[in-house]
Amino acid sequence: MTTQAPETPFPARLKAFRLQHSLTQQQLANRLEIARNTVKAWERGDPRRKPHVLMAEAVFARLT
Repeated sequence: MTTQAPETPFPARLKAFRLQHSLTQQQLANRLEIARNTVKAWERGDPRRKPHVLMAEAVFARLT
């Protein structure tokens, strides 16, 4: 029987991607044409931003 490792949550994946590419939250926000506060909320996992997180996951998937 094989067990699959749990998928890394989106906030952690986004922050790791941003840091791996030496981007600030503002630089990533500029590239995505969104507000820096939105990137900040995504990285925090702010549940009030859930519809936006779904969009971000789609965009992020295209970047990686």
